[in-house]
Order: sequence, then structure tokens, then C-alpha cells
Amino acid sequence: MDRMRRKMSGLRTFAALLALVACAPFAVAQNGSPLDLDGGLGLGLPGLGDEKAGFSVSATLSEDPAKAGEAILAVKITTVGKSNTYGVDETSPYKTKFVLKSHARLTPTGDITPDHEPKVSFDKNFNKKVGKYTGEVTFSQRLKIDARASGDFEVAGTVNFLFCDEDNCSPKKEPLTASFKRTPETAAADPEPVAVVKMPEELPPPVEAVAAAGYKPGPLSCEYQIAPKFPRFDGPNPVTATFKLCPPDAKPGEPVTLTISLALRDSWHTYSIREGEGFPTVLELDQVEGLEPAGDFKESPEPVVKQVDGKDSFNFYNKVEWTRDFKRVGDKPVGLSGSFRIQVCEGTKQCLAPKKQVFAFGTAQTAKNTEGAQRLGIASLPKGPAEVASEAPVAPAFDLQGTQFDIAEESDTTTLWGALVFAFIGGLTLNIMPCVLPVLAIKILSIVQQAGESRGRILLMNIVYTFGVISVFALLATLAAFFSLGWGQQFQKEWFRVATVLIVFVCGLNLLGVFEILLPGMLSQAAGGGEHREGYFGAFMTGIFATLLATPCSTGYMTYALAWSVKQTTPVIYLVWCTMGLGMALPYLVIGVCPWLLKYLPRPGMWMVQFKQASAFAMFGAAIWFLMAIDQRNLLPVLTACVGLGLGLWMIGGLYDRESSLRRKSIVRMTSFVATFLICTIAYRMHTAATAPPPDSELPWIAFNQEKLIELRKSGKPVLIDFTADWCAICKQNERLALNTINTAEFVRNNGITTMVADFTNESDEILRWLDHFKSISVPLTVVVPPDPNAKVIRLAGAFSEAKLLSTLEKAMAQTAPPGDGTMMAETARKMVMNEKPAKE
Repeated sequence: MDRMRRKMSGLRTFAALLALVACAPFAVAQNGSPLDLDGGLGLGLPGLGDEKAGFSVSATLSEDPAKAGEAILAVKITTVGKSNTYGVDETSPYKTKFVLKSHARLTPTGDITPDHEPKVSFDKNFNKKVGKYTGEVTFSQRLKIDARASGDFEVAGTVNFLFCDEDNCSPKKEPLTASFKRTPETAAADPEPVAVVKMPEELPPPVEAVAAAGYKPGPLSCEYQIAPKFPRFDGPNPVTATFKLCPPDAKPGEPVTLTISLALRDSWHTYSIREGEGFPTVLELDQVEGLEPAGDFKESPEPVVKQVDGKDSFNFYNKVEWTRDFKRVGDKPVGLSGSFRIQVCEGTKQCLAPKKQVFAFGTAQTAKNTEGAQRLGIASLPKGPAEVASEAPVAPAFDLQGTQFDIAEESDTTTLWGALVFAFIGGLTLNIMPCVLPVLAIKILSIVQQAGESRGRILLMNIVYTFGVISVFALLATLAAFFSLGWGQQFQKEWFRVATVLIVFVCGLNLLGVFEILLPGMLSQAAGGGEHREGYFGAFMTGIFATLLATPCSTGYMTYALAWSVKQTTPVIYLVWCTMGLGMALPYLVIGVCPWLLKYLPRPGMWMVQFKQASAFAMFGAAIWFLMAIDQRNLLPVLTACVGLGLGLWMIGGLYDRESSLRRKSIVRMTSFVATFLICTIAYRMHTAATAPPPDSELPWIAFNQEKLIELRKSGKPVLIDFTADWCAICKQNERLALNTINTAEFVRNNGITTMVADFTNESDEILRWLDHFKSISVPLTVVVPPDPNAKVIRLAGAFSEAKLLSTLEKAMAQTAPPGDGTMMAETARKMVMNEKPAKE
């Protein structure tokens, strides 16, 4: 802490000294041109640089006649043809710098300033608008002359700038030397000297590195990525770590290399493994199996050395890589684990507490030491200065070409308690969602049967049911926290949708009495007064089954709470999701605590048999609902499989009874198994390509396309985007009641609104990133893009009415683009990660 305080104190002193030194405007010669090398007392070296390379550099150093005791260093950069360089302001991708290694009796006091403003235009090398200088530009800096000093004054160093032509960019470092002579008479009139401030050393060219997001999670083989989480820091993650152990299939005796790479956000830095001022990085290995170290850790590139309180500080900006070589030994499987401890700082603003991050490969990998890891997708960087800084490939930016898609909403002031309340209400409202109603029929039968039970058993049965519900929510929280899967995304898997259809269909057959095998939580003979009744395991499985069927449905409360939770720490994610499960189970907990409520229900009797059979048709309806989400190529195979399952279960339930011999039971069971297997095999072979055309719609939907969306945004065209999925019940409700209606269609046609459908039925990384950008964890989500390219987009999450949609559309259409403003874009969505295609060369 003392070291950090000393460091911060030194940085504050450096900033204060710069602020206190006076800065006057740069003196120019007649006609406003910069001072020339050949005029006055200037003695420079014209012709620096290479004319053939497309640029030249010249420098001059002269005493300021307008302000005693100060000199002006002026550096003129001349570019040829369509080539250009960049300036020193925020529009510059790489700021021009003077690195003065020798400036005896001269102290730099001001910032580098250009003689004119840059021309801001789109640059394909950076794929954004930047400030460029073509032709000539002169950069100047003021220097304080030591009082009463006379004779020859000289500065030496380099001018560092970025030079670009039509095809690529490269950073340049050109030598800089200039001098002038001062007479004793002039020196005698100078004021007292001021404190000398040491100039910071040069920084490397920036790397366009983006934190990984949106990669498909999967087995962590030889390469993966983690964004370390810093406690009590809620800003954008400043660093992303990539771990690589390659090659993964090395044979005994072959080399293996461990690589640890850090990509840092702009303005952030970390420290070298060398001892120095600051918090040095510490690299440690805990377990090494099947490998033999063949050297120590090496780091690249060379760190930037700065002076802090008279000591050297070794810093890395943008990117750093540590490597260590090993040799594969023996036949034992490879296992390697370790950790690094780093500190990252944002300039002189703040330094975060040191962070320890563990990593592991092979047999050493566990869920704990790879928490938050993402399998890495690789793409190359575009040509430009980033290539010079590092040749290591990083994920390219999700380039929206300068268009902005900020959301029109108030700043997020959600607290944990607020999120818990929304989660609890959202879970409670799940009980009235159409997805859950078939299972509720089964639960109602169970509750009615409990009327004759003891108070303790009633309470315990409903507590067990609650545990079943919460266990699924805990599992879904795990998928959200570690695998970035949102609510209901398991239905994106075709096999899961098919399995759900078959299970719901079988449950319907059971309720209808086709077979009398007691499935978990199902009532058969109990409804007719038999000896069977729902047990604790049945109650637990009913809770699981009800929750799984509920996942295609969602409410506005849920969407709000879940979207907030996934941005928080892992414990908070579990707390919010389990609170939602508690809300869903609340009605049954109330009955368990207050069993006297059961006296208001009808007494058990024959009506339960009829209700149970009627519930079977609710199950069949649910099966049809889920069948609608099946790929059309699988519709016929799944229906055929249902026939096979139905036949086999009917044979088991109808061709023998309890009095039948064991031989007959065995023959019937074997026959039913063979019959079901053969029919399901035929169903599997019936997989054919879908030929049915898409259904007609009230709105002229087109498939979501990122390039088309950006084109429409730039041209000032309004857009309505429906993020939907076939397995999402609320999505279909919105489409039926609000989107595909006569009034909405008329409004869309009259106002020239383009309607896009973003189908999330199956996995889509592109749509998932857009959902995340629009602050939604899953569907349904409807986004309205106003015609003004600079206006914020409007989002509608969860269920909404036609009136709400129309009022939102009217609000959006009122934000008309100003004349001639169709190409003016903000840049707030530039850095989202994209896997579909590499950055343009």
C-alpha cells in the first residue's frame, strides 16, 4: 500500500506541474506559416524521412520572440499523394508524439499542438471515422529555457507518428535534431528557473483488442479465454486473458509451449514480471504432469519503461504475452495448472486491487479452475498499426460501421432487492402460463388426494416439490453463469424439443389410462381410490417436469430480473434464479403451511378419474405446441415415433394384467420393445428435407440481416425487429395479438417500416450478440429503430398489446432524421465480438 501511495503521489505531482506551467500559442511567421528551418536562428536538418516512402520530416527549434524564456520546437511532416498521417486529438487512432532524449537546459512545458485541425473522414484501414492530415502539417511544442543560460541549445530524439497509404498503415519513428543559439544579453533578462518535469516515455501503437464475448462454450482443449472479474469494479472489463498449451497432441520428446496473453483496453496498463515500481506480475505453476520445463517465462514485447519517483516502472499497454517452453515426457496424460497475479491501472485515474487468476489444461482442468472460461474463436486483425504491435490473432470487432443502436431507456438503477422482487413475481406468474397448465392439472390431482393426509406429510410433500422446482432453476443458473445460456435456450436444441414432445405425449397416454405404469408424479389408480399414491420422489420429479415445461414461457418481470442478473457475479445469479423458483413454488408451499385450505376443494371421487383423463388432452395439446417448434424435416419422423411409443405402451398396459404369468408378461414386454424399436428406427430413416413454404404473415417479414440493418439505419429508414422463437409461447402471443394484426400492418405499410424477424429457434451467435446488446437474456424482444440515425432505439421486452406497440411505433416515427443528416452516426456499438467472418483485410 505504501508503494502504491508513493506511486500515485508521484503521478499526481507530475500532472500538477504540467498544469501549472504556462502555455502560450505557437508563434507563426508571416502569412500564418510555421517558422521555417532557414529563417531567424533556426538550424535544422531538412529532408528527414524518405520521399520514396511517401513522406518527409523536417524540424526547427527557435526562441519565441513573443515570450521571453521560452523556445518552440516545430516538426513539419509532409505526405505525398493520397497518403496521410494523424494528429494528437481523440480522432487519431495513433497520436503523434515527440520523444526527446536530449534537451539540456530546455524543459518541455506544453502539449504538442498542430497548426491546423485534421480533416475527419472514414478510413478503411480502421473501419471508422478518423482525423487525417494530408500534405503538410506542423506540430509544435513549447520548451522552457533555463534562466540566464546562453550559447547553443539543441534537442535530439524521435518523432513517432502513424503513416498510412491507400492499402496499409505503419508506425514511423524518425530521428529529430534541431538547435538555436542564444546571446548572453537575452539570457540575463530571463526569470528564475522552474522545476524540471520528466517527459513520459513513448507508448507502443494501440492494439484493437476486444474482450471475448459471444463465443460458443465448449470443451476447453488447448486454448481458451477468460475475462477476470475485479471485485467492487462495475465498469467494462479492462483485461482479457488467453491461455494456450500447444500442440495438444505432442509426442514424447516434442516441444510444448504455454502461452499466457493479456489484451488490455485503451488507457489501461499492467506491469512486467521484472521487479520495479508498481505491482510486478507474478506467474506460478502448481501442477505439471507429462511435461518437463525447458526454461523460464519470457515476455514480449519489451515493456515501456517509465520513471516513477526516481525508479523504473515496467509497463505494458494494449497487449502482453508470456511464454514458457516444456518438453513432452512419458505416456502419462498432460496436466498443467497454475495462476498469475496482476494489477491493472487506468492511466493515473485508478489502480484496481491485484487479481489472481487460475488456469489449467488437460487432466488438471476442473470446473473451479476454469470458471468463466470460453472456448476461443480465432480471426486475424485487419492490416494496420495493430499488425506491427502484435502478430497474435485476436477476435475482430463486431463492426457496425459507425451506426449507433443505443437503447432509449433510463439509466439502470436496479438493486439486488429490486431484482429479487421482480424474480419472485416472475416465478409466481409462471404458474398461469400456458406451458405449465398441463402439469398443473396433475398437481391439482395430487393436492386433492392430500386432503386425507397428515399435516406433516402435506407440508413435506410440497417442500419436496419446491426443491424439484428450485433444482431446475439452479441448473439453469449454472448454464447462465458458466455457459452463457439464457432462459429457455435449451429448446434451441432439436433433440431437446423432440424429447420434450415424446415425454409429454407419453404422459398424456398415462393420464388417459393407456398404460398404468406410475410415472414420477403421475396418478393412476390413486384417482380411483387404489392403493397407489404420489410419493416424495414423484413430487420432486413433478416439480422438475413443471419447471422444464415452463421454460418456453416468460413474463416481463422475469425478463427484467434475468437480464440484470447475468451481468452480476455468480452468487447473485444463483440467488436471483433460485428466488424465481421459490416464487413459482409459492402456491404449493402455502398449501403445505395452511393445509386447512384443502377443505375448500372437492372430495376425492370419480370426478378425479374424469379430470385425469381430460388432463391427458391438455398434455396432447402441449405436445402439439412443442411439435410446432420441430424442424419440418423431423415432423413425420417424430409423429411416427409417437405411434411406436403408443403401441408399445398400450401392449404393456393392455395385453396382460397382474394375474398373468411371468412368461406372458415377458413375451408381451419383449414384443412391445421390438415393435417400438422397429417403428422408431423407421421414423429415424424418414428424415427428409422440408419443402413447405413459410406461412403467410400480416407483416412483410424479412430475415434478420446485420448488413441490411446497418444500411437501413444509415439511410434513415425505420425498422421493426422481432426477436422470436418457435418454442417461445409469449413470442407467438405477441405475433398473434400485436404484431400480425390489421392495424399494425396498416401502420407499417403507411410509414414504410421494414420488418425483420430474428429467429432464435435454433442457436445463432449473431442473434445472441444482438440480444445481449439490447440488454435481453432471451426472447421475446421487439426493437423499434426510429428513422433518425442518431435517435436511440426503443425496446419492448416480454408480452405487450397492440396498443402498446402502435404507441411505440408512433413515438419512433416522430423522431424524423434532420435533412442531410442521414450519414451522421454516433459510435457506441463499435466493439462487439463477431465470429461469422474475419475482419476485412
